[in-house]
Amino acid sequence: MRCKFIFLTGIFCLFFFAGHSQVLRIKAQWQGVPAGTVVQFYQGAQGQLVANDTVKNGEWMFSLPLPTPDYFRLAWANQSVEFFLGPDSLTITGPFADTRNWETTGSALNQNFLGFQQQFLPYKESLNASASVIRNAPASPQRDSLVGDFQQKVQGLKSMVNQFVGQYPQSPVAAFGLYVISPLMNSVEELEQGYQALSPKAQQGSFAQLIEQQIALAKRNAPGTEALAFSQKDTAGRVVQLKDFRGKYVLIDFWASWCGPCRQENPNLVLAHQKYKAKNFTILGVSLDTDRQAWLQAIRKDKLQWTQLSDLQASNAVAREYLVSVIPTNFLIDPQGKVVAKNLRGQALQDFLKQLFP
Repeated sequence: MRCKFIFLTGIFCLFFFAGHSQVLRIKAQWQGVPAGTVVQFYQGAQGQLVANDTVKNGEWMFSLPLPTPDYFRLAWANQSVEFFLGPDSLTITGPFADTRNWETTGSALNQNFLGFQQQFLPYKESLNASASVIRNAPASPQRDSLVGDFQQKVQGLKSMVNQFVGQYPQSPVAAFGLYVISPLMNSVEELEQGYQALSPKAQQGSFAQLIEQQIALAKRNAPGTEALAFSQKDTAGRVVQLKDFRGKYVLIDFWASWCGPCRQENPNLVLAHQKYKAKNFTILGVSLDTDRQAWLQAIRKDKLQWTQLSDLQASNAVAREYLVSVIPTNFLIDPQGKVVAKNLRGQALQDFLKQLFP
């Protein structure tokens, strides 16, 4: 069993409209807009700022050449609303502070996205609530049961998104859905299968392009490829680089003190380290902890006598580079710095090392 944790996007609202070809036109008329309110409008998955305007007398108008549909986000103060928009015309009305009660003239794409959201949001809320409980629960059989329940919900969400992609392969919303759940994919092959299910048109969208980049990066970490270089601070605050271990077999172990399956695997790692540390083998731990004391206490309690790194961020920078969304995850690197194997655990790790060091 492995831990999977995600931070899913907020509540979405989609607007699409009819109008002049190749041009996006928006007209918003709100009630109760505070004087001097400034709104920012961002385009694409990368969030390019395309407008920064003051709302005057409750009205905001915007136009932009837009040959193909794209993702947009309207933001102000501490709020934001997200959209998928195409080269048509959109009218927004309603109370400014109550975004859920905004009314829009819609389109088929609008209904498509709203339909996705109706299915997605219950999973998102349930998964985030479960993840919060798991993070704060001590290691115990009850916690393992919570993790198992979380995994079932993850499978349900993945199934829902895959069905949506199969039903709407030409929709940019399908690519968006795949991108949202990409951290939950068990392998690059699973993500690539979803990407290939998109139509060529949908693959041109900004979220589909990000998925394509993820696939390319994941393949860089495949066995036989050069391991990505990185550096991070150890428990004493010293900067350690992966290249410092060149000339040895090193098992890069991504883990966290709060991850039950990680802690259960640690005795197996301790055994491997004790048996093969004199044979040109070591382990390099990379933690996704945010609590320094919990991290250090777990190292001491589990007797992890090898180098440990962390930036004390939930989404560790090295983990992001290696596209790690599931822990425990590990990569075995050879003395020349190439990836030899991935996710060796339990008896599989012992068997592999026994063959490597007869």
